[in-house]
Amino acid sequence: MHLAIFNDLKVQMWPCGMSGGSDDGNFLFLFDMMDSVEENFAQQGRPKWKGLAESTKKQRKKEGKWPGIILQKSQGGLAQSITSEYGDDYAIVGTNKVYAAIHQFGGPAGRGKKVKIPARPYLNLGGDAVEEIINNIKKYLI
Repeated sequence: MHLAIFNDLKVQMWPCGMSGGSDDGNFLFLFDMMDSVEENFAQQGRPKWKGLAESTKKQRKKEGKWPGIILQKSQGGLAQSITSEYGDDYAIVGTNKVYAAIHQFGGPAGRGKKVKIPARPYLNLGGDAVEEIINNIKKYLI
């Protein structure tokens, strides 16, 4: 099995030809991947993400959106944008949000790139996800 994170913000898994012409196994692995990403948002990172800057909290409070959850400012935001796809030899979880990369990887942002956004990786297989996927692969092969 290979796992990779691409610059276009997708986590992809190749079970290395285990599907045997059927994508049923990849469909099952996709659930583990989606669960892991959803849990990252629910727990605000695994490990925990760095908290919001005081200026961001102040702005969100003014907008009526604080206290709240990091990376979940709006109903149609980043957490809700996570999509998935699978086929005979792959399973992908990702997002198409333009601002997604700055939250995944961190870096300079804003006018003049004067603000440094800390990395808050949400497209990772955290917790027990990798072990669960490996166990499911073993079950699938038996």
